[in-house]
Amino acid sequence: AGVSNIPNYTLVLTNDGTGVTFIPPTGLNNLFTNAGFSTWTNSDAVYVADNGFGISGVSADISGTSLTVTGSGATQAGTSPGWIVGDMIVLWANGSEPWASTGATVYEIVTRTDSLNYIVDRAITGVTLPPTGSSGVTDVYFAAPGLTGANALAPDTWYRNNNTLDIFRAPISGVSREGSLYSIYVVKGVNTRETLFWPLTSIRGNVEHYRKFAGRTVTHGFYARAWSANNVFLRLTAGGTNVDSGYHTGGGEWEWIEVTRLVDADTTNFHTSFEFDSESGDTAYATRPCLAYGSFIGEGNCTNQLGEVVRFEADVVLTNYDFGAGDVLVDVDAELNIEVESKLKIPKGISEIYTTLKAIDSAPADNIGVWMGPDTTYTAQDIGDVGLFLNTNVAADKPSTNNGWVRTDSGGDPWLFLNSSGAATLDLEIRMQGVRIR
Repeated sequence: AGVSNIPNYTLVLTNDGTGVTFIPPTGLNNLFTNAGFSTWTNSDAVYVADNGFGISGVSADISGTSLTVTGSGATQAGTSPGWIVGDMIVLWANGSEPWASTGATVYEIVTRTDSLNYIVDRAITGVTLPPTGSSGVTDVYFAAPGLTGANALAPDTWYRNNNTLDIFRAPISGVSREGSLYSIYVVKGVNTRETLFWPLTSIRGNVEHYRKFAGRTVTHGFYARAWSANNVFLRLTAGGTNVDSGYHTGGGEWEWIEVTRLVDADTTNFHTSFEFDSESGDTAYATRPCLAYGSFIGEGNCTNQLGEVVRFEADVVLTNYDFGAGDVLVDVDAELNIEVESKLKIPKGISEIYTTLKAIDSAPADNIGVWMGPDTTYTAQDIGDVGLFLNTNVAADKPSTNNGWVRTDSGGDPWLFLNSSGAATLDLEIRMQGVRIR
């Protein structure tokens, strides 16, 4: 094959007494599920965040769908609140009745003209936008899903052992750390330690779970932000023994914290926890949690599961499609804002949604039915990802069902195509049971 003209070199290693430079690993696979704290099917309400989420005392004027910030912060100067497209907000008119209620109706910022001027859109189909010429919105708040009930519920696949610990999904602007879509915001309810665990108690003692960690070195890390020292730390638990990280310093800045341990080969359980150990009312943020094999993670060296499927712990029935009698007044050929139709339980950034359709019509015919898919072209009659024909083979007012994976568009929302026999003749339930994260 010929003679190579590439010169040969010899590499010689010499011990000069100095330490060896350690190059941390990159792109470690994250073993946590729902690590982005995105899916909140257990959320018990849409919460209006008047503090703690990076804004305070924001006021604005509105005309039609145009929102202009007139004051922000303690001084109420016309300064930017830092909102971005995709933020969810609630508006109060002149300090009286809200144009949007905490239970269902939240507005989404769809355009950011500049730091003080925005375009909002109705978040729930059928909600009336403020009439053109309206003004005097005196309060603007972030909206977020959360859990404050006396139970162990938490974001999907996580749980609380203290029903006094309130947790919320922090909005994407203002407080979430760079590189994160969402964070969690916690408010302590007692002066003793409160905890957020992974995985669920029903899983951590299962052999198919703990054997993945038995005899292996694992590291748990996350970014935390806290204002009290001796409050936030991490814990790895296996075989009844705990290994703890150091505390966040309490300086109010984002800090990376991690802890490593060798899991006993004969362990019969394994779980991790975020520990909050200061006084009642103290607050903290956490984001980008990582659980990885090995003795070191390092900041930014973890990748969440690409294409992760999160099976919902609680089914999500869309607000405007809950099988209410006469709720569907007109035919539909439109994108669904799935985040707000789900009362913020379903996040941004999904590629598919596992969906069950249930529908009836009082006068079935060959052109009557419901279909869902990624856009209007692939959701028209008979070509949706999931659909229901309510034709002459179906008895009037008898429910039909179908389910499957529905693709979303580039914005993470599915498309709905619906033909009914007349006004208020078709009743429809859209029930979501899982998502695939992009």
